[in-house]
Amino acid sequence: MIPDEIGSATALKAIRLSMNQLSGPIPPAIGNLRHLNLLDVSGNMLTGSIPATMANLSACVKMDFSMNKLVGSIPEGLFALDTLEHLSVEGQSISEPNPKASVGMYILKDDAFDALIWNMDTSVV
Repeated sequence: MIPDEIGSATALKAIRLSMNQLSGPIPPAIGNLRHLNLLDVSGNMLTGSIPATMANLSACVKMDFSMNKLVGSIPEGLFALDTLEHLSVEGQSISEPNPKASVGMYILKDDAFDALIWNMDTSVV
C-alpha cells in the first residue's frame, strides 16, 4: 500500500515504486507533489482508478501506471499537462479517453485497447 502521507513529501522529484507488490488505491495526495517529474508505479497490484489529482503534477514528464489492476478512464486533466511526454496504462481495464482530449497526440494501442501508451511530444514514436 502506498501511504497517503507520501503527499506531504513535497520536495520529491521522482517516485519509482515499480515491481514492489503494492496493493490498494493510488493515493490522491500524490497530486500534491508539484515538483515530481517521474511517477512509476508499474508492475504492482494497485486497484481503483487513476486519481484526477494526477493532473496537478505540472512538472511530470513520465507517468507509468502499467501492469496493475486499475479500472476506469484516464483523467482528462492529464492531457492538459504541457510537460507530460509519456503516459502508460498497459495491461489493465482502462477505457478509451474522450477523442477530443487526444487530438495531436500519438496513440499506440492494440485492437483490444489493453495496451495503451501515449507519447505526448511531437516526435514520431
